[in-house]
Amino acid sequence: MGSGQIILIYGNSLFVAGVAAELSTMPDLNIERIDTADLKMVPQLYATCPTLLIVDLATTSADMVLTCLIECPTVVLIGLDLKGSRVVILSSKSFPVTTVQELTGVIQHLHQRRPS
Repeated sequence: MGSGQIILIYGNSLFVAGVAAELSTMPDLNIERIDTADLKMVPQLYATCPTLLIVDLATTSADMVLTCLIECPTVVLIGLDLKGSRVVILSSKSFPVTTVQELTGVIQHLHQRRPS
């Protein structure tokens, strides 16, 4: 195993296994797989706080994704969307909001950062 970034791969599909195999050839990455059927492994996922979490969006619950983003504030999550042939990148960036005006400011800020 590599000694660099920790990358957790959550999923059992053949595609996810292929991604894990390809990434494991990179020496600076520490690749770990978590079986979606083993619910005892989910707390380990949160305790590890990986650099990157790769999940198959078709088989991963939204609750698990949101909890991971909350529990591991530095994680970048890459969701594999096989149906759409794309990846969705999520981060746990958060903004303090106590008023609707502050929420509006966050929305405007995010809108301005969108690529054209």
